[in-house]
Amino acid sequence: MASTSEVHFTQYMVLKVMREMGLNWHMARHSTFLNKAHRTQRVDDAQKYLKQDWGQTAFTDETTLTNMPSKSTRVWCKPNEAWLERDVKPKFTSKRLSIIVWAGISKHGQHPL
Repeated sequence: MASTSEVHFTQYMVLKVMREMGLNWHMARHSTFLNKAHRTQRVDDAQKYLKQDWGQTAFTDETTLTNMPSKSTRVWCKPNEAWLERDVKPKFTSKRLSIIVWAGISKHGQHPL
């Protein structure tokens, strides 16, 4: 007569083991979807500017604040692997309401936009 046994694990036990393995549980990073042609073009553009004097450049960035909660996927990965393609969720446009915040910096500090 065969017997079966069930093993139960609490969420705490699973989290503890995963962290001991060096993994973190976090929201998947979001990045604009890039196909192979886009990626190739970005690498080509970056190689053209390797010797650029970046001290004379102002860098800008923006973030979007929305009225809708994100539908984020959570992933397990090591801290230095957060941007690996397998763990990055592509971002596509949507119809939600949003506000874009924009800022800039240079070697001289905050940039007046």
